[in-house]
Amino acid sequence: MCFASQADIQVKTYEHEFQLRTVAEYERDVACVEGKPCNHSRGVKSACSLNTIPGFHVTQNFVLDPMHIALEGIVPHELGCILYELVHVKGLLSLAKLNTCMQHVFDRNTADKNKRPPIIGHIEKPGGGLSPSMKAVQMFAFLKYLPLAVGKFVSNDDPHWLLLLHLCELVDLLFAPKFTVGMVAYLREFISDHLIEFKRLFGHQVNLRPKHHLLVHIPTVILKNGPLATMSCLRYELKNSFFKRSAGIVCNFINICKTLAYRHQCYAFYSRCSKDYLRMVVTAGSRTSECKAAIQYDFCQCVCDEIDITSSQEITVASHIHLASVAYKKGHFIVTGVGEDGNPMFGKIQAFVSVLDSTDWYAVVTRFTTDFYSCHYHVYQVHRMSPITYACISVQSLIDHNPLFGYILDTVTETLLIRLPYHIIV
Repeated sequence: MCFASQADIQVKTYEHEFQLRTVAEYERDVACVEGKPCNHSRGVKSACSLNTIPGFHVTQNFVLDPMHIALEGIVPHELGCILYELVHVKGLLSLAKLNTCMQHVFDRNTADKNKRPPIIGHIEKPGGGLSPSMKAVQMFAFLKYLPLAVGKFVSNDDPHWLLLLHLCELVDLLFAPKFTVGMVAYLREFISDHLIEFKRLFGHQVNLRPKHHLLVHIPTVILKNGPLATMSCLRYELKNSFFKRSAGIVCNFINICKTLAYRHQCYAFYSRCSKDYLRMVVTAGSRTSECKAAIQYDFCQCVCDEIDITSSQEITVASHIHLASVAYKKGHFIVTGVGEDGNPMFGKIQAFVSVLDSTDWYAVVTRFTTDFYSCHYHVYQVHRMSPITYACISVQSLIDHNPLFGYILDTVTETLLIRLPYHIIV
């Protein structure tokens, strides 16, 4: 991607270009607004109560949540601008075609079926976002599969499409589970390029938002506290769904807070007794116990070699399992390793097996060869090995826990496109 230089666009995109607020300056700002309601001094409206915690001060807080910054801030704002340009200004595709393509992808996507985004009813003018608004997980899924769904309608050199791909890459980096020092330096330059390009394309229509400014501090946050994925509120805010469902069921209009607290205590007690809180416990569904089961399957020899059993031993076979709240099913793809070229290798799940009375479960997969990474669709193109090759992998030792969706590009050659949710660094 060839973007404009910072000399062409007047915008500060590096942390060292700003003066960081110190404790002394913060205290002066608080003193300026004391006794003056509805006023602020450089953004400070009043003293923060969290400063009473020993060892904590807001000016030394190096924690940022990628969910609120990206998925509920930058992504809907920029997606609204880009899609408005592609749909209403350039007319490369219609809103109906956009919705049809996205629904076509999610109709076949069992890995992210619970994250299906709503049908887009209206795209506001630049700065207005998308309508209806989406939850964070829906916005994550929408951005994840948007290039795959509508990439065929856009040329490779379209500047607004390149900005969309740049946004996808940025979100991938923000949610990366691991980082190296070199990748942090790369992220710093990547953020600078993204802000400059967004300002160049849409600066005459919209302004950069405060959450755009928070991006310049992210490399420092990662160096001090590690990957942002460990600070994300995405998993914790899922707890809200429990209270929303309970409030709709109990229909209590007198003391709903007490009722919700009581129900949550009961649920927590049940989870404790059922050991639901143990993250690495595998729960299998649709089990079948087979004596000499390996003889009935094509992957018999692979299973016997990996688990170190004989074909006469009894094993348990399952079509789907749950591990740490993640559901894996037959037909999902998983990352099986990293090739010599640095590209991830994939396998399609055929079954889950376990030795009788054992807690260790293995995923039996058919191996796929990674052809290349397609920048235009932001996906990996893969095809199944010929002849069919099986592998047996422990589900507790997967290098990436996400079940993946394989989009069929060519039914004759069995070529598929697979989108990773973030960068995998081994």
